[in-house]
Amino acid sequence: MRALALAVFMLTPILPLQAAAPDPAVEIPRLLDGLDAKVKALREQAAKNPDLGLGKVADDLEARAGALRKTSYAKGWNLLGDDSAYVSMGNKIYVTDNFFGSLYSDEDRQAILLHEAVHLDQGLWGRKLKFWGESAEIPAYQDEYKWLTVLGVGKETNRFEVLNALQALREYKVIVSDDKTEDLEKKLGLTPELIKFFGPKAAEPLGPAQNYENAFYSFRLPGGWKVDYAGDEARKRYVFMTREVEKVGGAGITVTLGVRMTIGEIIGADYAGPSLDKIRSGEMADAAKWNFGGGKVDVVAKDWTIAGEAAPGLRKTDTKTNSDQSKQVMVTDKMFLKKGRLYYYVELFYDQKHAKPLEAGFSMLQQSLTFK
Repeated sequence: MRALALAVFMLTPILPLQAAAPDPAVEIPRLLDGLDAKVKALREQAAKNPDLGLGKVADDLEARAGALRKTSYAKGWNLLGDDSAYVSMGNKIYVTDNFFGSLYSDEDRQAILLHEAVHLDQGLWGRKLKFWGESAEIPAYQDEYKWLTVLGVGKETNRFEVLNALQALREYKVIVSDDKTEDLEKKLGLTPELIKFFGPKAAEPLGPAQNYENAFYSFRLPGGWKVDYAGDEARKRYVFMTREVEKVGGAGITVTLGVRMTIGEIIGADYAGPSLDKIRSGEMADAAKWNFGGGKVDVVAKDWTIAGEAAPGLRKTDTKTNSDQSKQVMVTDKMFLKKGRLYYYVELFYDQKHAKPLEAGFSMLQQSLTFK
């Protein structure tokens, strides 16, 4: 699976609260009701947008949801450590504690069930075991990617489960990278217009946008962000941007969590004269080995644009299992760009569940950042 990142501004321990495990007999029907409501909404939207092809999407979703209505469900075990759901004997769907963990939204859970619906259609347990593996998982992950997009948690959201599906599709060589999904989307009937229609809406800023400027940079951020510069004048070329997004506490103890962005100059790179690819490759090699937490780490190349400049880089995801068996996925995005003879980096660090509060800030930074 994947991992994405977190910033802790006040590190004070809190005592975990034990909650009753969700009951599949209650939660699964609720999720299926949500799929039925989505089908109804798609038909209503199809009437208002007749050229988008929403009626076909509604028909496909109704058929998959219908298959999920016809099967039975039970509590399952984490067979491979991070399983969320699987199909077993008698074409029954089993859901694990991971399925109900904080890592997933209801939309993620619905897409996971729709993945398992493909396995129901395949009737794997009624065939020989040789049908397991690539021939079974490729269509299931393709279908899941489609429904993640339709349910509004597609690849633009950087959420855990869509990254999980993309990794599987890379491993099965359906796509060559997370950024090269056009052929897959065309095969799945996801036109650019549909992807835009289902795409996430921009997060609302907390307040009016603010202008920031020093001797090295100028940029804008939505309200709610805190900006600090490194201590001495020379080091003000490093900018640290944070935004609080969650407060957890009890009995007078509070932990504040947030997201973080950093701009910095790679000192000395102009004198050593390394290529941008060389710098990025070195960082990726270090990041791939940097895994003190002992969780699962995945590092992939990514391409961004910052201040109108190409900014190739990497995404490192780190998945950790908490004491209550819930998953925490941390993300580090690091990008590199060159202006004149100088090399810079921009780094994002956040808990995957806090990805949305980061989006508006990074989007505005991308568009407004200038180097002096």
